Parts: sequence; structure tokens; C-alpha cells
Amino acid sequence: MNTSVNISKVVSEMDSIKGEISKKNAELHDLDQKISTIEKKILAKKVSIKLEKLLNSLPNQAIGTIEYYNKLNERVHLFDRENFNKITRFLDFVEKTEKSYNLNYEKSRSNYYKDPYLPCYDIWIKEYNSLNKYYKLLETLIFQVDRDIVKYNKVYNFLEDKGLFLTSPEKHNLHLLEEISDGVRMIYGELDEIVLKLDNIDETLRAIQSDTSSMDSHLWDISFRVSTFD
Repeated sequence: MNTSVNISKVVSEMDSIKGEISKKNAELHDLDQKISTIEKKILAKKVSIKLEKLLNSLPNQAIGTIEYYNKLNERVHLFDRENFNKITRFLDFVEKTEKSYNLNYEKSRSNYYKDPYLPCYDIWIKEYNSLNKYYKLLETLIFQVDRDIVKYNKVYNFLEDKGLFLTSPEKHNLHLLEEISDGVRMIYGELDEIVLKLDNIDETLRAIQSDTSSMDSHLWDISFRVSTFD
């Protein structure tokens, strides 16, 4: 009888302990959830801070095409009509990219603190990098047409091969409108490569110019000595 009472008491105490354990487990689970939520908020704030620094370091507006527009007008006499029209189409394309950059910058500026994971941030940063490359290509097209025709043709042919000179009807007829839009996002690496090649060409030309100057100096020295003997 006494033993039976003791067993019942032990069972009751065990059930009570199990209940307490279950309660503590539920509390720990809630605590883990709260900790996870806080950690996510902290991470989001860190991302927001990085975005803020980036927003402050980059231009709030892309307006580089204004300068190229004016320069293209000044140098219009250097281009034939067909080439000029095609380059103007590329300028239009870059202007549209600028407008998109400006919109995404404003959207990023308005939302980076509330939601630092919106897709506009990636788009805006990619457009910034892309615009830098487009400006480099525009600069080559405008300023090398009467200087380095090889460099000019390399850039011109590259853009033509990518379909960036096509008219809207041509794009529509060839079903390239969406393909070109997607393809532009795929040519960043190729743009990097051609910009690097252009830089390498510049370095080579500078080296050749330096060698030529040295040769001219040497020839002048020889000429001077010969005239002395005369």
C-alpha cells in the first residue's frame, strides 16, 4: 500500500517534470526565434549601412551623355551619315540606361533603410558599372574617328555585332528586342575586355611614340655631326 503510494507520487512528479521541461523547451524555442529575428535585423542594418555608404559615394544622377551629345554635334562633319545615325542610336541607348540608373538610384535611396534586399540595388550598381564602360566606348567613337581609325573601327564593329545599332523595326522583325536587352547584361565581361584592349593599345602607341621621339633625336644628332664635317 505504502509502496503503491510512493510509485504514484514518483509518476506524478515525473509528469510534472516533463511538463516543466516541455514548457522550458517551448520558451527556448521562442527565445531562439527572437534571437534569429534580432540577428536578421542586425544583418539588415549592416547591409543598409553599406548601401548608404555606396549611395553617398556614387553619383545620384547619370548625365554623361549631355557632354557626348554636344561633342558629337561639334564633330558631326567627321562622320558619314550612316555611321553618325548608328552612333546616335547607341547614344539613345546609353541615355535610356542613364534614366534607368537615375530611377533605380532614387528608389534605392528611398528604400535602403526599410528594405535593403530589394532588386533595385543590384540593378543600380550594375547600371553604374555598365555606364562607365558605355562612356568609354562613346568617347572612343567620338574622339578617335579622326585620330586612331583602327581603334574607332574596333569599337564600332563590336557595337554593331552586338546589335546596338539596329533600328526598332529591325529589332522587331528579327525578334531581337528582348534578346538584345538580355544580351546587354551578358556582355559586361566583353566590354571589360575591349576596354582593356583599348587601354593596351594606348600604352603601345605611347611606347611607339616614345621610341620614335628617341629615333628622331638620334637622327637629328647624326645629321648635326654630318653637317659639322661639311
